[in-house]
Amino acid sequence: MNLKKKIAVGSITAALGLSLVAGGTYAAFNDVENTSADFAAGTLELDLQSVDENGYEFQVLNLKPGDTMTRDIKFVNEGSLAIKEVLMAIEDVQFANLIGPEAGAEATGDLDIASSEMDAQFFSAPDDAWVDQVNTDPLEYLDQFRVSLITLGAESGGDYQKELLGDDDNVTLKDFYLASDSVHGDSSKPANASEIADARNKVYGAIDEKNYIKGHRLNVTTETNDDWEGLPLNPYDEDVLRLKIEFIDNTEDMLVVDDVETDEYWQNIFQGNAAALTFSFEATQWDGQEITDEDTDENGYIETNEEANNGE
Repeated sequence: MNLKKKIAVGSITAALGLSLVAGGTYAAFNDVENTSADFAAGTLELDLQSVDENGYEFQVLNLKPGDTMTRDIKFVNEGSLAIKEVLMAIEDVQFANLIGPEAGAEATGDLDIASSEMDAQFFSAPDDAWVDQVNTDPLEYLDQFRVSLITLGAESGGDYQKELLGDDDNVTLKDFYLASDSVHGDSSKPANASEIADARNKVYGAIDEKNYIKGHRLNVTTETNDDWEGLPLNPYDEDVLRLKIEFIDNTEDMLVVDDVETDEYWQNIFQGNAAALTFSFEATQWDGQEITDEDTDENGYIETNEEANNGE
């Protein structure tokens, strides 16, 4: 983009007896200068990395009630702009039932979960009372898994830790899924408005510090209201989310068949159930700011956009 600056010096007029003769010429002095303005947008890029050999994804087969899975997910800022928040939600759920009259390899759909050595035990149902009542409801299956979330940071060289959801809150994957908006704001779920409202009250009611709640998602980076908030580049900061999922062990409820309580646990109906969940993490920028010379270096690079709270 070019900005043109024109400077004109006016002529001396009749006060000095200047006359213009036909055919003569007259021109004002004129100076034209150009200034250029080059704009280059910064980059906002979040990278997910594992902390240990477990990786950060859950790919688990042959679960039983009482099993617990923990993953540490490291948030790394790979861009040139400070990240304000990382907003977490359960974006999508795919479900399959691998036992019963409609079970089989085709029942998994897009789920890449059944290994060949497990096909036989998954797809051939035992002769037990619960088989006729095998669960086919994805939400009921998700309700068997308790979830806890802890944000870990190295703020100012220390060991910053914030528990967002604890075991005692008894928030399940069903609750978290129904409470979540997607990245695109679509809250359409296989549940009615009352169930979604109840889930949101349960999840967000369990969060002590409400500033971590952003709409119907959770900010899972540290909120410290200082130079270390979010994922700044100056000072450089990485945060870790510790995500724990527990298959709840329910030995209190027994299976009821034809109004008669059996000696089989009710939770047996979830044998052969499978689900694939997509967790989304959306990085957001700080608000825009008025750029002055104090914000830039000698090359025009906006240094303050690497810092937390730059748009406040």
